[in-house]
Amino acid sequence: MMPEVSYDNARSLKKDYKKEQALLLVLLFIPCLFSLLNNLDNDIWFLLSHGRYLFQNGIPHIEPFTLHEGMGFVMQQWLSAGIFWAVYSMFGGLGLKVLIAVFYGIIVFVTYKLCMLISRKNVLVSYGISFVVSLVLFLFMVTRPTVFSTLLLVLELYLVESFVETGNKKYLYFLPLLSLLLVNLQ
Repeated sequence: MMPEVSYDNARSLKKDYKKEQALLLVLLFIPCLFSLLNNLDNDIWFLLSHGRYLFQNGIPHIEPFTLHEGMGFVMQQWLSAGIFWAVYSMFGGLGLKVLIAVFYGIIVFVTYKLCMLISRKNVLVSYGISFVVSLVLFLFMVTRPTVFSTLLLVLELYLVESFVETGNKKYLYFLPLLSLLLVNLQ
């Protein structure tokens, strides 16, 4: 004979399940916090000098920091350099580390949402995949434009999968904007 489940018991079980799910989500972000212990990537100094130049003089068309006078230059990472310089000038190296940790967390969260969408809301599968992704991403979460392009990739996947799932074209409207951001960030 099966035990009778009352409405109050069902609500209590659902609350417990939501609490467990919230705890799992919090655990996903632990690797993100360890990124605060990383040293700043060596390339950040190149990006910071270009970011400072960008704020002082605009987007350069001639490389301002080369030994070769008048060398033509396309600053593809101007937006990343600007963001990094703005954060560094206000908050220093710790600010850059926090910025990377925050973007790392957003990437993990969007990955989880993507997995939930693809797996038809299977929490355990989504959590497991997202946790593995979070651990692997730890190797790549440094002060480089890659942090922005990784987020844009995961967002693009989420939007395309949302379109496939629902057939709603509104998800596709954001793709050109994400492409424009990618061109100027990476």
